[in-house]
Amino acid sequence: MRRKLAAMAFAALSAWLGGAVDAWLVHAHAALARNVGQSAKVWAMGAESGSSASTTLPGTPTAVILGYSLAPDGSAGPGLAARARAGADLYASGAAPALIFSGGHPGDGLRGGRSEAGVAAGVAAAHLRLPSVPPAWRLEEASTSTWENALLSLRMMEGGGGAIIVVTSPFHLGRAARTFARAAAVVLEGDAKSGCARPFTIFAHAPPVDRPTSPAQRATATYEAVREVAALAWYWVRGRLA
Repeated sequence: MRRKLAAMAFAALSAWLGGAVDAWLVHAHAALARNVGQSAKVWAMGAESGSSASTTLPGTPTAVILGYSLAPDGSAGPGLAARARAGADLYASGAAPALIFSGGHPGDGLRGGRSEAGVAAGVAAAHLRLPSVPPAWRLEEASTSTWENALLSLRMMEGGGGAIIVVTSPFHLGRAARTFARAAAVVLEGDAKSGCARPFTIFAHAPPVDRPTSPAQRATATYEAVREVAALAWYWVRGRLA
């Protein structure tokens, strides 16, 4: 009885606070999405906008869809599914004929031993009603962080350099774009030593910011925003942001 009353009280409190915090959460996620720095641009389904980076696309863009924690049963949660669908839409529109799904096995093989990249590719294929994952879609299944997402994905680019569209969630967009820009400089420096340097152009794309519709979504959105601010500070201290 006490547990039931406590649950009812928590639900009532969440509903009462909902209107007060939802607008703040949407604003916070949108602000994090805009924080792409001066070395990247926001991609809006075929139209670039944002910072002062060049709008001349060097070659065919490759979209890199970043991983997100899997559900305990190994399936894609809402965050990963949204990223996968956004990447699939770029592919279907012709904006990014090549896709890289980036994200390793969480917990050294937990959640069925499936990688975030593999699960995301399956969601993207199902979204486009494709019978299988196309050959132009590649999997990067070794990364365990945004920094590793960037380094390993950029090193998969054939010939080095080119246009990259980083696809992730709105709250993660700013840090991801700035991390890819910084990682691109690191990769370019290494390529220069081998005499095959070609610059990267970094774009960033995310689905729209969703307004929470339940206490669970409200809690998740709050956690994402708070964690991301801490992650931004940590990446800045470690010199991983452009």
